Amino acid sequence: MVKVEKLQLASLDAWENLAESALVVGRRGDTKEALLILHGGIEAARRSNDRRGEIITMNAAALVHSIRGDFWASLAGSIDAFFMARRENDRLGMGQAMTMLAGAFLLMTPVDSEIELLRKSLAIAEEERNLKLQIRVHNLFGIVLGDLGKFDEAEVQLDLALVLSGSPEAVFDRWRVKTNIANLLRKRAEDAKRRSAADQCADYATRGLELVDGVIAHCLEQDKLPILLDAQGVAGLLLLQLDQHAGAYERFRAARDLAVTRKNRSVLSFIGLEMARLEMRAGDMQAAEQSLQDGLREAALFRPSNKAAALSVLMAELCADRGDAKGEANWRTSAEAARAEFEELVQEARRQIARVAQSLVTA
Repeated sequence: MVKVEKLQLASLDAWENLAESALVVGRRGDTKEALLILHGGIEAARRSNDRRGEIITMNAAALVHSIRGDFWASLAGSIDAFFMARRENDRLGMGQAMTMLAGAFLLMTPVDSEIELLRKSLAIAEEERNLKLQIRVHNLFGIVLGDLGKFDEAEVQLDLALVLSGSPEAVFDRWRVKTNIANLLRKRAEDAKRRSAADQCADYATRGLELVDGVIAHCLEQDKLPILLDAQGVAGLLLLQLDQHAGAYERFRAARDLAVTRKNRSVLSFIGLEMARLEMRAGDMQAAEQSLQDGLREAALFRPSNKAAALSVLMAELCADRGDAKGEANWRTSAEAARAEFEELVQEARRQIARVAQSLVTA
């Protein structure tokens, strides 16, 4: 790992290496240590008056905050990095910050304004011939377009990311892109199921499972924990499209157990929600309550959380099933509060995207 104290008057490569080292630590689950590394880097950059180094480490810190589910900190960090990069005429730093902003907003709710940010980021990445940023933008483009139901366009973007990530110069794991391609097939399967197109749904889900199982096998062999956890979650969702509830539950449970054992907790709110739904479906209310409590505990660590409301609604339904009217009312109130809290964050994110867009017009 790059030593922060040696970064006085450091080269650009050293700052990039520091950021990448911290991100490796963060993706393995130790986001606190990753932030300590990056905050040390930010301070070292400030002491040496190295604005480019400061921007690189600020962008990386915003990404770590996003990994750990701290959306407020991620939003604030990416905005600060963007405007510093703009003042310094650091176009690559601007592109990285805009991509980070779009990525953070992706975790909240997909909106068309993300697409314009990503287009501008991609133009900068191509101008600067920065392959890593190009891949990251194409990858995010594919996710956003898929969430917006623009499946064919999403497929093109993810295919581009996959091709580029196969380059020897790429610093982006192509197995992450493959996981996102499998997840796009899951989105297609869900859409087909809504349209009562059972054959299409089965085809998309089966293809997605074949792809994601290959990712899981690779990640188990190479000990790629973050991608493995995401891939297990995607596999569970794909099995749900095939109405294979027991198989889906086993995938979610495997992801939960691994996340707890390896102390990579960022997926636990999502996993708790999915397990609880299946446990309630099976009539195991005691297990469902435990899964919901576990999920809510994780969601409470970084408020606002986009999972807190859904977890609270399920807890209210569980109380209703038990005839606990007071508990049901309390949890529905909690759900409304969580929705309002998260909506405040979404609105602030939209305001910040508008600020960034306006600054690009007047630049």
